[in-house]
Amino acid sequence: VSNFLQIHDVNEMINTIFMDLDGTIYYGEKVVEGALETIDYIRNSGIKLLFLTNNSEKTRTEIAKKLTMMGITAKDTDILSSGYVSIYYVREKNLKNVYVCGSSSLKNECIDEGLDIVDEDDAENMIIGMDSNYNYKKMAKAVRVALKSNQIIACNMEQTFPSTDGIIMPGCGAMVSSIEYCSNKTADIITGKPSKLMMDVGLKITGSCNEETVIIGDSLKSDISMAISNNCPYIHIDSKNCVNQSNICSVYRIIHKWEFENRISQIEYHHKQNRTQNVK
Repeated sequence: VSNFLQIHDVNEMINTIFMDLDGTIYYGEKVVEGALETIDYIRNSGIKLLFLTNNSEKTRTEIAKKLTMMGITAKDTDILSSGYVSIYYVREKNLKNVYVCGSSSLKNECIDEGLDIVDEDDAENMIIGMDSNYNYKKMAKAVRVALKSNQIIACNMEQTFPSTDGIIMPGCGAMVSSIEYCSNKTADIITGKPSKLMMDVGLKITGSCNEETVIIGDSLKSDISMAISNNCPYIHIDSKNCVNQSNICSVYRIIHKWEFENRISQIEYHHKQNRTQNVK
């Protein structure tokens, strides 16, 4: 059995997987080698699969369509995005007069989900999401809204994300930070990974608990941090296909489905061993 995977307090058999998308399943429009086989294995094994992404620029429907075009059948309910978690938070808090600083897709999804979306003049709260067309004019308007907002909701604080062929691009955190700095205010909540809110919403959707859920992703700061803080077993996908000697976690890359099967089997083996020891 490979020793690349560290096990952290696994108390239940694995029945759910939260899987990252950017940098794990694809880079931009390019599917990662072995991803399709791995997902087929997961689904054929009966394990519940939920894709978690900090991408707030696209709607869940758009992301599902992208996956389907790549050969991974998906619908919007298979996706949990930071944008959708922001929508969930606004509804839970019953926030009104919400201004969206983000893509047109994020704004449309908020409207479709029944949020009270308004322009700058009527804004009392705001959501900040990724917008690849972000510019000075948009930043200026967002700063003015932030200055008078009761709550500022940031989809995520990622500094960068991997685009096509692994090219690094500035992330949503760059937008949030510029607005925070100019308004001298801090986001009240960050809804995307590694937030507990995103974890809780994911568990609510799947009906699972932490110990039953494996988190798979390429980011130490978002995916693996969320796993550790929520006591979940995890698999870290390393973009350089090498073992990281960090104390945070072990790293390996999934290339073929049998590699994934070995690691899930290892998690379940440790669970059985722990349960046997507890009975004794």
